[in-house]
Amino acid sequence: MTYDVIVIGSGPGGYSAAVRAGQYGLKTAIIEKDPKLGGCCLHVGCIPTKAFLHAAEVWERFQHPEEDGIHCDNPRLDFPLVLDRKNKIVSKHAKGVEFLMKKNKVDWIKGYGTLKGGGKVEVRGADGGPPYRVRWEDSGHEGLFFPGPDTVVQHHPQRGKPGSGRR
Repeated sequence: MTYDVIVIGSGPGGYSAAVRAGQYGLKTAIIEKDPKLGGCCLHVGCIPTKAFLHAAEVWERFQHPEEDGIHCDNPRLDFPLVLDRKNKIVSKHAKGVEFLMKKNKVDWIKGYGTLKGGGKVEVRGADGGPPYRVRWEDSGHEGLFFPGPDTVVQHHPQRGKPGSGRR
């Protein structure tokens, strides 16, 4: 398989880059080792933490409702329901990321990606099968160089230069 852009990892930076590349009409793939798109932030970090913090804030209000002129007898915390709410939020957002990949024609390659040099990426399948290779080619896109450690940003020449306002 050959692509213009290959993104390894589907966290917020990865899926955003893949969506943008797809919007520019580039043949794009995203490689993700986990069974769902969204990365650490969506599945175990930021989003679950915010769901738990929200529940904790609501619980705190129920512990001292008199301060707000509310009387609540015998409040109780049902943690399995808190977990269920968190899981529904995470699942909804993961499906949203998957929808964005389909909408922008980004191929989702399930497995663990490793850069091999020379335009090649090795992917070990999530099923533990033998690795296979995907590659990207120079498709005539002009690179923009920014100060920093070997950073290149690609853009599609027919879409206009980045910052020109044309998309």
